[in-house]
Amino acid sequence: MSDINKASPASSERDTKDEASIDFEKRLAVPLYNAHVDVSGVDERKLLRKLDLALIPWLSFLYLLSFLDRTSIGNAKLYNLNADLHMTDKQYLLTLTTLQGIVQNFSGLMGQFGLYHMSKRLINLTILDLIAMRFLLGVFEAGLFPGVNYYLSCWYKRSEFGIRAAIFFSAATVSGAFGGLLAAGISKMDGVGGKPAWAWIFILEGLATVVAGAASFWIIQDFPDTAKFLTEAERTVVIRRLQSDDQFSAAGEKLKLKYILMSLRDWKTWLGMIVYAGCDAPLYAFSLFLPTIINQLGMLSSKLKKYIGKNNTIIQATRLLLPIF
Repeated sequence: MSDINKASPASSERDTKDEASIDFEKRLAVPLYNAHVDVSGVDERKLLRKLDLALIPWLSFLYLLSFLDRTSIGNAKLYNLNADLHMTDKQYLLTLTTLQGIVQNFSGLMGQFGLYHMSKRLINLTILDLIAMRFLLGVFEAGLFPGVNYYLSCWYKRSEFGIRAAIFFSAATVSGAFGGLLAAGISKMDGVGGKPAWAWIFILEGLATVVAGAASFWIIQDFPDTAKFLTEAERTVVIRRLQSDDQFSAAGEKLKLKYILMSLRDWKTWLGMIVYAGCDAPLYAFSLFLPTIINQLGMLSSKLKKYIGKNNTIIQATRLLLPIF
């Protein structure tokens, strides 16, 4: 009996090695993507820069517009939104906290929530109309952030994903840095066409989103295997890199219910939700309430804009530096 017990650790070690060997063999069983394509002439660093220039700027711009649409109500409040709609502070807070939903397709998302953003003033608004429009705005825009993060994971390895996701997410603070200045410029149109300043903020910012949504249909590439801005050798390298990182998207698998259930049972999913809530809460607090808070402190308009701009610059720098470390 003692001999058996002594042999158990070694046996357990062999079992572990056997399992690792089986897992490795399964990976080897996945056929190399485009095995016939010669990729010796592809410089991986240059390819990464090419991907970055083709993907990150436009996706970040879309998120900037998305966040601008979401938080423009904070600037609109400074230009008599509450007074014109006979809205109390409680009703305003209810409008800000209206539930949001999820849909797909980036170009469709951008166009749809741009149209709804514009329609906030193309009709004769009441408080209930505004709440309904905020809900629809959320329905059409909520899929953008998770969708883009999934999309980026279909192009980059895990080790490369963090900094690029941070750059994309930082578009929200860029939006906050100049959103107030943009609203102040648009406010000069107060009375044009019989519409107040806050109405023009919704209309013009929504129009910009609609145009960007339409352009996205041609600008955004689907996935690496069909990317027209890459050569066949470059497409092959991108997907082989994903295969080497054991990312399921490289194998062209379809989403299955078991993957969703696995993610829901994973503690990292819930921890990530808590971390994201911690990031989002102050970001929205700054964007929605800071203009009103500082305005009530009696600061001059020019000082107000400079203060908000500096505040968002600090947040932006912190957000970009943390993923590096």
